[in-house]
Amino acid sequence: FQRNDRVRTGTTQYWKNQIGTYEMDATLADIYLVSRWNREIILGRPYIYLAVDALTGIIAGIYIGFECNNESVLKCLANAAMDKVDYCHQLGIEIKEEDWPSKGLPSAMVLDNGSEFISAEMEGICKKYGIDMEILPPFRPDQKPLVEKKFDIIQNRYKKLLRSKGVIEANAQERLSIDYRKQAVLDIEDFTKIIIKIVIYLNNYKASSFVPNKEMIKTDIKLTASGIWKWFQERNSGVISIEAEDIYKLSLKKKRAKLDLGGIKHLGVYYKSKEQNRLYQSIKKKKNITIAYDPDLIEKIYLVFNGEYIPFYLPIEMREYKNLNETEYQDLRSFIVEKRKKL
Repeated sequence: FQRNDRVRTGTTQYWKNQIGTYEMDATLADIYLVSRWNREIILGRPYIYLAVDALTGIIAGIYIGFECNNESVLKCLANAAMDKVDYCHQLGIEIKEEDWPSKGLPSAMVLDNGSEFISAEMEGICKKYGIDMEILPPFRPDQKPLVEKKFDIIQNRYKKLLRSKGVIEANAQERLSIDYRKQAVLDIEDFTKIIIKIVIYLNNYKASSFVPNKEMIKTDIKLTASGIWKWFQERNSGVISIEAEDIYKLSLKKKRAKLDLGGIKHLGVYYKSKEQNRLYQSIKKKKNITIAYDPDLIEKIYLVFNGEYIPFYLPIEMREYKNLNETEYQDLRSFIVEKRKKL
């Protein structure tokens, strides 16, 4: 009844009076992606994570990856906290600060009851930074309508642009329908860039339904999500300033490993550090150490030692593949092994 039949009054605009309450959710993208090193290998469908401000409707954070877990949620939160100019620059997209002005942790989050959203790591972050968590009951997407609508808009927009490039059409379940996996041509970096450009468009060029007050009208406010965000940011902000790297490190997976004179072995290769000889002398009596790693990027791992995250990097001969994720790299290793067997 509450979802389908209750009387609906008011709008989300009057639910909050300051920026900094993020609705967060994830959806499975309607597209198949390929590997970056071999485009004949289909990796599958990625998940899109969004953090949307409940007052302005700005998309404050995104994450796109192949896993649906608590690490993915934390990466989306880390993206929301970071400077978007730097983030886009890393992907070869140049923007100005006003194109994507949101930066920092929210003071409150609206989440569904999924296990990835209410993990121990998420609860720890909320306690540390004083973030309020509102956990919604099952089957109530109507209580986070902004993020749900953003998914619809994003999916519809890229599906029109990428038709016949791995996009899943409405007839996918019908008999004799096309196998859309065979049409896949984009990798996850290509797709991420497209989603970023859609986000920038939605934040800056799509008119908002927000009704401005008299003070806003006097300042000649731009009635877009970014324009409204900037106005509230200068007057009434509930955003918490923080180094995004701190949240990113919490999102890393951890496992036990060994450090020897060759470095730390991970994914079948030895990761190196200029400090590894000194570190080896300090901890050589320990049988195992803890490392933290990002499955989305094999370029480096971290030795977790005395509360510090000390980076170890791929050896020089492997640097050509530094931007691959673990799935792509494992496929590459299997390919090389098969090639050697045929010699």
